[in-house]
Amino acid sequence: MGHNMLRELIEHFSQVTELPVEVDSIVDQIKAQSAQDEIFLYEIDTDPTKIRGIFHQFTYHKVPYGEPILVTQVGYSSNVSCEWQRVIAVKELIHIFDQKPVKTNTENEVSQLLDKLVGPLSSEIYGLADLQAATDRLALYQSLPLLMPKAALTIARQAVKDECRTPDDVAQWACMPVELVRLMLSESWINLNDQLYAI
Repeated sequence: MGHNMLRELIEHFSQVTELPVEVDSIVDQIKAQSAQDEIFLYEIDTDPTKIRGIFHQFTYHKVPYGEPILVTQVGYSSNVSCEWQRVIAVKELIHIFDQKPVKTNTENEVSQLLDKLVGPLSSEIYGLADLQAATDRLALYQSLPLLMPKAALTIARQAVKDECRTPDDVAQWACMPVELVRLMLSESWINLNDQLYAI
């Protein structure tokens, strides 16, 4: 998989101007362009200050000796707004494109990752859990161009510049949290967006 496939996914949606982008249409496109056979999204009852979303992959065989079926399950907290649920779901889907070293495979790795995500942002302890936590945060930013594609963002920027729309209007149009929409409307987003896939 990797960043090339993620770029292809973002490019596929780049000319979309009808918002909001449905999460199901992102799921369908991921299945169309990758080896994912089944993707399931579901709500989870979590404390969103600790866990907002979960990502789990496994394979199974429908028939003995048949081709393996690759399944991805994504859970998103039921205790956040609809706007944040959409971001969390897509952010978790981005992990389909992670490289193998940044995926958690054991119970201990999951525990260490949770410690990094829930604990202080800065730490002198470096290692796999630190890289996994950084990758998880990166996925949030990489998910945004799927929910606010390039063409729609261009329209939104112009509308805000012309004072026809406010950032709140744009957030409502895209069904996204306004703080993330403000980031995307800012000049700093252009440079940030260019660097998201170079890591």
